[in-house]
Amino acid sequence: MVRESFETDTLKKRWLRYGSQRFHHDRWLDPISPGRLGHAYLDGLQTIFTDIGSASWTSLSRTRPPGQRHSATRAAKSGCTGGRYLPYHAGRQLAADPGVFTLLNHDGSNPKLPALGRGDYLIAVGRYETAGSWEWGEPELLRKAGRGVAWVVNGYNTQRRDLKRNERLIDLWGPVGDCIVKVENYDTRLGPTGSITAEAVMWMIAAELAGSE
Repeated sequence: MVRESFETDTLKKRWLRYGSQRFHHDRWLDPISPGRLGHAYLDGLQTIFTDIGSASWTSLSRTRPPGQRHSATRAAKSGCTGGRYLPYHAGRQLAADPGVFTLLNHDGSNPKLPALGRGDYLIAVGRYETAGSWEWGEPELLRKAGRGVAWVVNGYNTQRRDLKRNERLIDLWGPVGDCIVKVENYDTRLGPTGSITAEAVMWMIAAELAGSE
C-alpha cells in the first residue's frame, strides 16, 4: 500500500482510510507499460538535480571547499532526524566513507560523541524539515557550531527569517510531498526525491572535503 506524505494529506484522511490495509481494495489501475514509471522518475530527478546545480550552486559552492568556513574545521554532522538513514552512511560507518564527516552529539542523547563548539562548521542534512526547527531534535545544540550551519533541505519549508546570521540554505528543490511521478487515475504521486538528493549532496560535499586534503 502506498502511503501519502502528511504534507499533502494534511488532515490524514487518506491515512485513516488506508492506514490499516496492505492493499487498496477500492482502486484498480490499468496496466502500466514496463519502464514507464522508472523513466518518469529519472526524468524528474534529472530536473531537480539541474535545479540544485544552478539555483543552489552558490550556497553549495560556499559550503564546500574552498569555502573559507572550512579553513579551520572539518566537523560536520552527517544527518539528522529527517534523513533517518543518513547517519549510518557517514561518520566512518561505511567502508567507502572517506572519513571527512564527524558524528556529533547533536541532540544530547549520546555524550560519548563530541559536542559542537566555536570552531565547528555544521552541515545538517535532512529532507523536508524547516531549518532550525524542533524537527531536528535539539536545534540549539546544532547552532552551537561557531562557524555556522549549512541546512541541506527542501527549501519550501524554510524562510529567510528561519536562518541565523551565519547560516545558509542548500535547497534540494523537492516538491511538496516529496514525490514526482503522477500515475493516471491514482490519488497520490510516487517516487520520493529527498532521500536521493540529500544523499547526493552530502557525498558531493564529502568528495570535495576529501579532495581538499
